[in-house]
Amino acid sequence: MAASGITAAPEKDISSVGVSDSVEKVKRLGFAWPQWSLRSMFESGYSSHRIVALEGMRGFAALFVFFVHFYSLFGANAQQHSLLRGAMHFAGQVGNTGVDIFFVISGFLMYGIVLRKPTPFLKYLGRRAKRLYPVFLVMFFIYAVISLTVPSESKIPMALGPGLGYILANLAMLPGMLSIKPLITVAWSLSYEWFFYLILPLSVWALDLRSWTPAKRVALVLAVCAAQSALCFAHVSSHQRLIMFGAGILLWELTTCFDVTPYLGFRGEFVAIAIAITGVAWVGIAAMPHNPGGLSQTPMLPVATPILFVSIFGFTLYSLFFHGVLNRLFSLTFLRWMGNISYSYYLCHGLTLHVLARALHAWLGNRPLSPVLFLILAAFSVVATIVVGALLFLTIEKPLSLSSAAAAVEKANPRKVMPEAVAPSAAAQ
Repeated sequence: MAASGITAAPEKDISSVGVSDSVEKVKRLGFAWPQWSLRSMFESGYSSHRIVALEGMRGFAALFVFFVHFYSLFGANAQQHSLLRGAMHFAGQVGNTGVDIFFVISGFLMYGIVLRKPTPFLKYLGRRAKRLYPVFLVMFFIYAVISLTVPSESKIPMALGPGLGYILANLAMLPGMLSIKPLITVAWSLSYEWFFYLILPLSVWALDLRSWTPAKRVALVLAVCAAQSALCFAHVSSHQRLIMFGAGILLWELTTCFDVTPYLGFRGEFVAIAIAITGVAWVGIAAMPHNPGGLSQTPMLPVATPILFVSIFGFTLYSLFFHGVLNRLFSLTFLRWMGNISYSYYLCHGLTLHVLARALHAWLGNRPLSPVLFLILAAFSVVATIVVGALLFLTIEKPLSLSSAAAAVEKANPRKVMPEAVAPSAAAQ
């Protein structure tokens, strides 16, 4: 069956895209990195089937989100009306799209996991909880202690009943999908993740999507995303960003069940980069008048998410499945390591920046800094958040959520993520 001129085909192994020659040599030689080397601590494990650039994309998204909190806390320390302050304000708005990149990646990975084969629902949820909760609970405990010991920073209601309800709602990761202010500022996005985790397997089971042709599944996803966007335009729903998971699902379908990779080329990559830069820049500029402080978890303009849907989809497609500039960029070692610690980094970077801001403002107040000093502050803040995120990853996330090196390799192996077989007869129809 044809879709836009591209023929549905049995699945092929496109997962080795982005594996460097050095990785292959290491694998063939059976070399083991020293136990305390940086590689042993931050590599996800070598596999000839892993999508290396996907790790770098996560790191890129995490660094994008950094600017949201940095501008909200330190923007006043840039000289007013200066080009630097305007640039940081813009970066603070654009940084919000880092979350949308995470949602596209989640849609891509989780759809493959669920569609691959039926898994007992409780076992599936247990795996997701193991992946998310250890780091979350540590950060939740830290935030709760701060709320109890520093009343000016507390978000927990003083009354026993409302306070307990607020804590339980946050432990269940409800703020985000529900209109509840999260205790951990960035944890609103985890509510979106959990909603997607829950609705995805139920939808696959209820509609028997494994028996559908890829073209029909693509049509369904596009229809659902269009309907959700329409609801947001009509102000019936405020969860525009849910459609970003749909972009990830479409990415999986087109790269796994349709032979699209031969159609990718350098001209297409140039167009994808141009569209991504234009789309993200427009979203950032459009948000600046509505969010002067930089930090916001409020819904974006309804038109913003369809723009990001197209922009990030093309950007991710070329980043992961074409040997071009983007693939090489996101295969860089630092970005890959940053991606491997990105969940820990995401949950702790806001608190780290908040501590730095209190210390700086206690010393200097909101006095503007020279451009050089402000850039030094920004660089120091990036390093500080990475160090704290790495420590949280090594002490909590890696031992508790990624229980062994073998599990890390398994996690990074798209053959384990992607369906082993969507019935060839169905794919060929």
